[in-house]
Amino acid sequence: IGKKAAELIIDNDTIIIDSGTTTIEIAKNLSRIKNLTVITNALNIASQLIQDEIKVILLGGILRTASLSLTGPIGENSIKNFYCDKCFLGVDGIDSQSGIYTPNLEEAHLNRMMINASKEVIIVTDSNKFKRKSFAHIAPITKVNTIVTDSKILEDELKNLQSMGIKVILV
Repeated sequence: IGKKAAELIIDNDTIIIDSGTTTIEIAKNLSRIKNLTVITNALNIASQLIQDEIKVILLGGILRTASLSLTGPIGENSIKNFYCDKCFLGVDGIDSQSGIYTPNLEEAHLNRMMINASKEVIIVTDSNKFKRKSFAHIAPITKVNTIVTDSKILEDELKNLQSMGIKVILV
């Protein structure tokens, strides 16, 4: 999923990559892209990109050790300064009717701000997260442009998303 999502990134893009196990796989596949700027709230993603010739902007905040992500008002104030081509979010729950979810309230708020700072929103998630909700609602599904997931997605979810004009890329 991460490798396929990385194929959506082109030379000269400015992108946001949220924390997560799927989003780190995007970071591992960016070395071919020239003049790339990555904004992230994830320490492990920033660390992954050190070897590559990629400009990395790390949002500040309070460290969540479980996810190596930074959240809170410092990062929220930072993200207000940017507008990017693409935002890549990993989610813990996604539902074609109600939207996208994460278990952490502060992360949900920062994710909403990442969405608002981006021209295109791309969700990367495996199919077992569909029809699942988590504690904190990030955004309605209408804020999403593209979803990269595996081919085991439920047929009704796939049809709902496609009928709403959301591009679904299956791997």
